[in-house]
Amino acid sequence: MAYLHALCSTPESNKKKGLPGSKNHKWKTDRSLIKQKRMTTEEKWLFRDLLKEREFKCELTGRGGRLSIHHIKPVYLFPDERFNKANCIVILKGIHKLFHTLYGMKATDLDWITFIEGGQYSAISQ
Repeated sequence: MAYLHALCSTPESNKKKGLPGSKNHKWKTDRSLIKQKRMTTEEKWLFRDLLKEREFKCELTGRGGRLSIHHIKPVYLFPDERFNKANCIVILKGIHKLFHTLYGMKATDLDWITFIEGGQYSAISQ
């Protein structure tokens, strides 16, 4: 069995699997174009602290469950606000996904206000 497992990772077997390396349509010769990890270690610690401080509950619905952290002022426009706890809100993942589906990944804080005032999240919170 060990021989079979070792054979599966040879260059010859990779070609049979359709993994031709530089000929693959997803291959990037410039490795700097590869997307970096989204969350840094500092951000993970910030998120853990926020979840504990806000008692592992959605701040919009008061419910627990699968939670997410949303930056109210977007990080791409306000990079200094990335680690500001006042700029973050704990919400259900479904609400977070709905918000970014409606307003895109480059949504602004004004989009967030419109989303909250419109009560568009209420269907997910029930």
